[in-house]
Amino acid sequence: SKLTLNNAYAEQKKLSEEIFLNANSIILRTSFLGFSARNSGLFNSVLNSINYDKEIEGWSNVFSSSVSIHNIFELIDFLLLKNIRLNGIYNFGTLEPYSKYNYISELLKKFNKEKLLKKISFSPSKISRNLNSGMVSDKISNETDFKLPSFGDVIANSHKELNKLVIKK
Repeated sequence: SKLTLNNAYAEQKKLSEEIFLNANSIILRTSFLGFSARNSGLFNSVLNSINYDKEIEGWSNVFSSSVSIHNIFELIDFLLLKNIRLNGIYNFGTLEPYSKYNYISELLKKFNKEKLLKKISFSPSKISRNLNSGMVSDKISNETDFKLPSFGDVIANSHKELNKLVIKK
């Protein structure tokens, strides 16, 4: 996929990839959802919404293919058990991109808190970002026969993690 380097973080990632490509290694381009001890990120926003009955906004026009950290562990475990040695750059995300709104909506439904969600569209005046950061992950799937996680898998893993963190009232 064509990369657009729109900030220093992206430039540093690209430079790191170039260095490690020459080191006979695998580079996994991924994005994952899960609890952050820094209380940041989408997962923590959903957790705070559930715990404190706080309204949350969900972008209906911003897409991701983020996976659970458990999905990444499953991939690594699969590669090790099958003794598969990969070299190069591989995207790893869900089968299909999903909207931030749908992610939040599905999780809030599981806690009967869907009334807290406000559907909004991303407005470029807020911050400069890509609307679709979903990745095509067919390469790793085709070369290893690993089944890419679905949106449902991501929701199931996030729900399981949230259940451990939600304040019982």
